[in-house]
Amino acid sequence: MLTKIATYGCCATRDLFNKAFVSDWKNHFQLVSYQQHCSIVSLMSKPIEIDLDDELKGDLSKFEKSVFKQDILKSFLDTLKTTQPEYLVLDFHVDTFNGFIELADGGIITNRIVRYKKLDVFKEIETRKLFSPLENTTEFKRRWIQSFNRFMQYMKEHCPNTQIIINRLEVARMYFSVDNQMESMIERRKTKDHHTEETLAKIDDCIDYFERYAINNFDLKSLNFNSEDYFGAEDNPWGTCYMHYNPYYYKKKFKDLWDIVDNNFHAPTKLATFAPGGLAKQIPIGVTKLSDIEEVGVYYLTNATYLQMEDRPSTDNAGYFLIIYPRNGKNGFMQELRKSTVAFSIQIFIRITGGKEDSKWNMVNSGFRTLTIPNVTSISDITEPGEYYITAEQVKKLTDHPTKKNGWFLTVSKKNHDSLKQLLTKNTQNDNAFEEYVRLVNVDKGTNLKWRKYKFDQPGFSVIIAMRNLRNRVMRRLKITKA
Repeated sequence: MLTKIATYGCCATRDLFNKAFVSDWKNHFQLVSYQQHCSIVSLMSKPIEIDLDDELKGDLSKFEKSVFKQDILKSFLDTLKTTQPEYLVLDFHVDTFNGFIELADGGIITNRIVRYKKLDVFKEIETRKLFSPLENTTEFKRRWIQSFNRFMQYMKEHCPNTQIIINRLEVARMYFSVDNQMESMIERRKTKDHHTEETLAKIDDCIDYFERYAINNFDLKSLNFNSEDYFGAEDNPWGTCYMHYNPYYYKKKFKDLWDIVDNNFHAPTKLATFAPGGLAKQIPIGVTKLSDIEEVGVYYLTNATYLQMEDRPSTDNAGYFLIIYPRNGKNGFMQELRKSTVAFSIQIFIRITGGKEDSKWNMVNSGFRTLTIPNVTSISDITEPGEYYITAEQVKKLTDHPTKKNGWFLTVSKKNHDSLKQLLTKNTQNDNAFEEYVRLVNVDKGTNLKWRKYKFDQPGFSVIIAMRNLRNRVMRRLKITKA
């Protein structure tokens, strides 16, 4: 199973999952959600109430229009909640390089005005104030921290199992030309964005401030930036820009990311198997499915707790020990249930869970006593292989029993493709009253044949019973003769 991952930030993060930069990334990850070019402050603000046509009109690419829609609707939060990625990689380039704009109605959008104003719908939006490392710096940082704190609280509540990784970045001052010469990025772009060494230094300082705040206050892992090895590149597929790096950047960052994921995956389990004092662990409060219990260990379920489990394999009036085994890879782990009883055979059920889907419970029959039938009204519903006993009282409640009298042994065979055999044997010590019935049950279709009664006086049936009956008849005749 591939690792589910999401990205948030600029193309320097998104392109770690682009085959043009990392050719084999799909062998490791499934990209379940992403958002580019949106400020955290904008994301954590209220959606902007404007009419958005299905097809936005304006001189922007389809991609740029989708960015605008996400920025307006703040839809990435719901996407994260729906997709539940295992990892979220984010960077703060857009937060610092673009900043955000406060609107006249109090709303917030990312400062991408140069592009957004090309859309017809943007005429409905009235801007009020710009915030960036270069404008209103102190207030900008304060509001960013408030928004990032809310973002982390949202992740804690709605995506508690998502690990967040910070992709640390710096503005590329130099770039490799196509003839492998090192050139100045500021000179290359001076007619486009008018940045100076001073403005870029302020942006870098702010990126570093936000990165350290996130990493130190929330104990987050990070992908470090090596300024000695990472540069801009003129042959970058997206063109020459401050965050469009040389090929080595993408390969090395991807390797660093995979090292984090791989180390987490193979980290040793540090969970206690038992509760203090050697006692079995207790089921967490509120759990109603055994499949939701993933922490390694031995648990005990009282009968009342066991009957509350929606995915239990039986309805026995007994307690059960539940054993959770360590994961063997990413495809799940084994759960084992053992019936707690001294009066009957100890039934054991096992299955694999924790992957895309759960396997069915498989019953392992142990002990020397017959099994108790589950709480059913039809014998055809008893499909777990084993030897059961049906009391005379239970027989009366079974709609498909052939006689509805006496106690009976029930033998259920293992399933062959879609069907299994059921054999009923009457519990009697009287040869003349001895009976057996047999039939086939199609488990997949939920159908069954009629019960067929064995006739022991015909060839092909039990020779032992036939000889016993013959002996009894001979003995009766001898007694009559002597008399």
